[in-house]
Amino acid sequence: MQYKTEKKKNMSPQHKVDAHVHIMTHRRVRGGIKWVRPVAPDYENLSLDVTTEQLLNHLAEEGVEAFYNFFYPLKPGESEEINEWQRTFANSCPQAIPFASLHAADENKSALVSQALDHLHLAGFKFHPYIQGFDLMDNRLSPVFQELEERQCPVVFHTGFSEFYRQHSMVEDTINFLKRYPRMKTIVAHMLYLDLPIADWPQLLEEYPHLYLDITNILPYCSSD
Repeated sequence: MQYKTEKKKNMSPQHKVDAHVHIMTHRRVRGGIKWVRPVAPDYENLSLDVTTEQLLNHLAEEGVEAFYNFFYPLKPGESEEINEWQRTFANSCPQAIPFASLHAADENKSALVSQALDHLHLAGFKFHPYIQGFDLMDNRLSPVFQELEERQCPVVFHTGFSEFYRQHSMVEDTINFLKRYPRMKTIVAHMLYLDLPIADWPQLLEEYPHLYLDITNILPYCSSD
């Protein structure tokens, strides 16, 4: 797996970084496109057979010099292979900043954390509670989150768009999570939209200095006010 890319060291003084990209295996990319098409008309123009090279070319055309790449397991037992895929992909694509993941039902979660961070040297962890089928306060993940907090490892969580996923709001769980793990480098993707008003975030950011926001898919819905 080799891709023609420029090294991150050649990035311009004003870097353009895409903080939310999903380049995965062809099967998962194809499945993701089919899944999101009913609610995202723009995806009708994206071929189910789009290649990794085409996705990378699109990022380059948009001036993206580096990107966080997310790929998470849908069922237990997939995590190790997915994390290794991320490392291999990033080795061939220097622009990629690969994030690990694991499944709440994995039996070897502590070993997976160690492998991802100490051996594969992935940049952080990404979780999607809605698709992966767990809550932020799930006790199965408490030891994982405690370790990631101690390591000061960045952790990205999908939040928001609960109606689209036909799931409950994550606002209460997110607040409780921040209280339980106040030193966690927590990145809240999609900012709990539409469940939490954007105006509520400044207070949370002040209260939790290790909290960060990922505004992916939010700006199109924001007014100029």
